[in-house]
Amino acid sequence: MAAGNLNLLIEQGATFSRVLRWRTADSVAITFTGKSVRMQARVAKRDTQIILSLSSVNPPGGIMINNDGSATITISAADTQMLIPGTYVYDLEVDDNGTVTRLLEGNIMVSGEVTR
Repeated sequence: MAAGNLNLLIEQGATFSRVLRWRTADSVAITFTGKSVRMQARVAKRDTQIILSLSSVNPPGGIMINNDGSATITISAADTQMLIPGTYVYDLEVDDNGTVTRLLEGNIMVSGEVTR
C-alpha cells in the first residue's frame, strides 16, 4: 500500500487537531490496536534537524489512537507557538511489532501568528 498524500496547515499559536481514518480498498477500517504511530517533520527529507515529532507512545500532545480505528493528531497552542513559519515535509508511519508502513506524507505549512 503506497502512502497517501495530505498537506497540513498549522496555525502558529493555535491548537491543531486532526482526526485521520484509514480504510482498505474494500472500505474496511484499519485498526491500530497493538500498534504505534509516529510522525516527524523536517525542512527537507535529508535534514537531520527535526522540526516536529509526535508519537502515540507518549500522549497527550501527540497522536492518540482511537477505538474506532482512527488516530487523532493534537498539538497544543503552546507547542505550535514554538514552530517557525514556513513549509516543511513530514511523514506518518505505523509500527506493527517491527513492520513499519508509511501511511501519509506531504507538506506542513506553518502560518505565522499576528496576535501574540
